Amino acid sequence: MIGKKFALLLACVVIAVSVCGCNNNSPSSENGVSSAKSSSSAVSQETFTPSYPISKEKITVKGALIGEYNITEPRLSWETLEEVTNIHVDWEVIDKDAIAVFLASNNWPDFFEESLDNTYLADYGVTGGKFVNYQNYLQYMPNLQQAFADYSDAIKVVKETNGEIYQLPYIGNDCTAVTARMYYREDTLKNAGCEVPATADEFHDVLVKLKAYNNGAAPLAEDREQFLWASFGTGKNPDFEDDGTGKVVFNRVSDQYKLYLQYMNRLYSEGLLHQEYLTLDASTKLSLAQEGLTVFGHDGLAALSEDAFSSGKVELNQLAPLTSSYDDTRVVMGWRYCQPGGLSINSSSQYIPELCRMFDIMYSNKEVVSGTDVYSMLFHYGLEGTTWKWANSEHTQYELILPKELEEVKSFGTYMTDSWYYGGALGRFDLFANATTSTEGNNKARQQGFVKNLIPYQEKVAFPGNYLKFTEEEQAIIDDAYTTISSYVTEMKGKFITGVASIDTEWDNYINQINQMGLDEVLAAYQAAYDRWNA
Repeated sequence: MIGKKFALLLACVVIAVSVCGCNNNSPSSENGVSSAKSSSSAVSQETFTPSYPISKEKITVKGALIGEYNITEPRLSWETLEEVTNIHVDWEVIDKDAIAVFLASNNWPDFFEESLDNTYLADYGVTGGKFVNYQNYLQYMPNLQQAFADYSDAIKVVKETNGEIYQLPYIGNDCTAVTARMYYREDTLKNAGCEVPATADEFHDVLVKLKAYNNGAAPLAEDREQFLWASFGTGKNPDFEDDGTGKVVFNRVSDQYKLYLQYMNRLYSEGLLHQEYLTLDASTKLSLAQEGLTVFGHDGLAALSEDAFSSGKVELNQLAPLTSSYDDTRVVMGWRYCQPGGLSINSSSQYIPELCRMFDIMYSNKEVVSGTDVYSMLFHYGLEGTTWKWANSEHTQYELILPKELEEVKSFGTYMTDSWYYGGALGRFDLFANATTSTEGNNKARQQGFVKNLIPYQEKVAFPGNYLKFTEEEQAIIDDAYTTISSYVTEMKGKFITGVASIDTEWDNYINQINQMGLDEVLAAYQAAYDRWNA
């Protein structure tokens, strides 16, 4: 697939390795494949040097995908990786609802591609010992070690309560690394004679004008809490957060949350927020956005292409954070560059060092074999020069390359997921941290909006939230008390915004109910986990 140039390079590498008698610098059996029981201390970090292919003879491993995937057609990223490593992956798909039963069957593949739920990692890793502890194989993974050095949170998001690592991090640092988003249609805003709002009050007034312009249609079709929340106080995360002293607080019982709910109730009662916003499906949201009826939001608007605009150009932008009489700072919830990424290895696999070495390629920011363009970008944008290229010498712009025959039928994103990789976000992706695409279209419009109006205003350190690791006892509290609290919060949020419940008369009862459901115990569990995170 890479072509004759790489085939020649690969042959040279094989010959060189054979002559040196050091196939992969790891314990080997007589056929040159690493022993299934290779000790993690067999090769020291100081003496190990990656070489390719990883195995002289072809290795076949089994990988599992969780969800809905079509595996009838191979993905080019994995095929390319196979050419460099000599490791072939046979895939199987596990229904998301059946993963618990699958794990209990013990009929496991060599690795799971996607990130597994914390509960499974605790049950089968911390307690069961059925996942490989990457801590024992880091000497085979120099690129991962460098990623840990470059991003201090990278190891935190994957380290379990016992100090072991059962999955690898995903490092996503680019101009779309934002959580709080509020798109808007520039064309509709201009045609309605509206200025871009800068405050919560101005946002309300613009929505009023847009409703009149669109003959009574609500210009907002969803509750954009992550974006709007920070306008009503100093908190950035509407759920759990560090109050600035190291203490974990739950913002769903705060005065700031009450102010936010009152604001959203006002929008709803005036018909500025779609009256069925709680039940609108994705296709309806897209249709509303395409017609220009939804002017602000995320769902629907984020997917708009050129044909939705009379100019034939994507006129989409991002709103900068809004201020209010309660908070005059433009700061919104931050993005965590490091997240759990998956690639959990079965501890019974015959090819643990080989898999570690293969996965390590995903963390290299330079090609691992000269002339192949195989490095971390492979599982994000494909091969440099084939599916993307730098558009300037400063590496601040890049160009996407879509095959000519697909330009009329597929977007670049669809092409990549259909042809190059599956759904999981893998490895390290930060070469585009300071770059935007030069390719016209939706991506360019969104990225420019992020760079100008959101990234400068993100909090520098975001609360780790879902990435905290809980002990068995703490997890039991989360599963019991917090599940109950979360369901109640969601229920009452909808009632408060739509006016079914009065914020003025029922707020105190709402707070009391949450306290009685065990909020103190939940906060204690989060505090313990957060203290370990910061240790």
